[in-house]
Amino acid sequence: MSAHTPEPWIALPFGDCAYEVMAPDGTVIAVIDGAPDESAVLEANARLIAAAPELLAALREAVTSLEYAVAALQAPERCAMRENIADARAAIAKAEGRA
Repeated sequence: MSAHTPEPWIALPFGDCAYEVMAPDGTVIAVIDGAPDESAVLEANARLIAAAPELLAALREAVTSLEYAVAALQAPERCAMRENIADARAAIAKAEGRA
């Protein structure tokens, strides 16, 4: 498990052209800022960061489910699924600071 700040994280507008991602206790996780003409991109980045803990948890659960399902597959599909699982495990390791 990672030792990140407890979720849920939320993205909130901050000033004219910035967003903050905050934890429930008010801890600022990230500040995303840029030019006013980038507001849609800034908001999308803030929402993605805010969703990170839930995405990580969902990916962990998906990997567990896929590992059980892979045993029932035929060889070609099993190989492709194992590659997907390996990619997911690498993303989890990166999120947890192990890669």
